[in-house]
Amino acid sequence: MTPTSLAEQQIDDQWRKLPKLKKDLDTSQQPDIFWHKVKQFEEFSLVAQFMLNILALPNSNAECERVFSPINDTRTKNRNRLITETIKGNMLAKQAICRHGGNCVNFLPTDKMLKSFTSEIYKKWEAIDSDSD
Repeated sequence: MTPTSLAEQQIDDQWRKLPKLKKDLDTSQQPDIFWHKVKQFEEFSLVAQFMLNILALPNSNAECERVFSPINDTRTKNRNRLITETIKGNMLAKQAICRHGGNCVNFLPTDKMLKSFTSEIYKKWEAIDSDSD
C-alpha cells in the first residue's frame, strides 16, 4: 500500500526506522505502555500516536450487542408493531429500576408516576402514531 499523504509517508518512514530504537525499549511490555514510551522520542511521535489511536479502537461489537439484545427481547414476533418511543421507554424504565437496585417485584412507583398513568397518555400516543402513518 502506497502512502497518499505527507502524514502517511512520515508514519511509514518512522515505522521503517523503528527497529533501530527497538533495542532501547522493552518489547515485552503491554502495547499501550510500549507505544507511550516510543512517543517520548520526537522522531517516532507520529507512528506512536497512530498506534495508540489504533489501540483505542474497539476490537469487537460486544457493546452494540449489549444494546440490541434487550431491544430484540422487547420487540418480538408478537410485539412487532411497537414504535421506537415505546421500546426506548421500556429500556429506560428497566435501566432506572436496575440502577436503584430494584426489580419488577419490589419496585414502588412514585405518586407522580401513578398520577401520570391515565387514559390521557394513550390519546397522546394515538396522535403520534397516526402522524407516523
